[in-house]
Amino acid sequence: MRNMFRECATERLFLPQMLPTEDALIYLDTDLIFMRPPEELWHHFYNFNEKQVAAMAPCLFHYGTSPTSKTPYYGRTGLNAGVMHMNLTRMKHNFPDGGWIQANMAAFDQYKEAIALADQDILNIVFNKHPDLLYELECDWNYRAFQCSNGSNHCPITDTQGTSIIHGNALTFVSSKESKIKAVYDSWRHHVLGAPLRQLYTGMRERLREVSKLKLPSECAHLKNIDIILTQRLSTYIKNLVTDSFTLNIIKKK
Repeated sequence: MRNMFRECATERLFLPQMLPTEDALIYLDTDLIFMRPPEELWHHFYNFNEKQVAAMAPCLFHYGTSPTSKTPYYGRTGLNAGVMHMNLTRMKHNFPDGGWIQANMAAFDQYKEAIALADQDILNIVFNKHPDLLYELECDWNYRAFQCSNGSNHCPITDTQGTSIIHGNALTFVSSKESKIKAVYDSWRHHVLGAPLRQLYTGMRERLREVSKLKLPSECAHLKNIDIILTQRLSTYIKNLVTDSFTLNIIKKK
């Protein structure tokens, strides 16, 4: 199991055992960009019911559509494991099938010849069997290039609210195949910490416009509102900062 997909890709399955004194955590892939404060992601723990042990967003791609998808999966389109809330206490003490580790090992043993995406497939197998133990995040918390390809937005909530996390899986941030999402990554990469966020936002919008102007490779560019989808959350956060600062100044003057 250790060498599946990438070295130690399945390590997160054993975190309840590795961190015996921790109550909860959020596992994050390294190729993620937050477009709103991370603490707002943590807040979803408070929405769990008394049984739920984990949270992930729908995959919306691969499961049920790809010929390499040969294992059971959660819901209609499976789960993407790039963002995962883990209530370690419940995993350690309240999980069926002999416990969390045992349930994951059993899934691996039964389907190891068919598993293509390592821990993500294993998690889908486990929550296919126990869907009531999963809290489903909205797709804006794990927005990937697949979701805005072919001229369609497969995560409709982002049409009105924008993306909360952009996931650069499949090398999206560093290849030139999806220039719209790469423009967001490049804007963050060149941003100087401590510089005004308004400067980051302005530069990001300029890079996105340049992708359209130069007709750089981008399936997502076929969505007319893709620039707004990718930047709206950041814009809203900046506006709220300005409003909060203005309100604070009024209070101080009083």
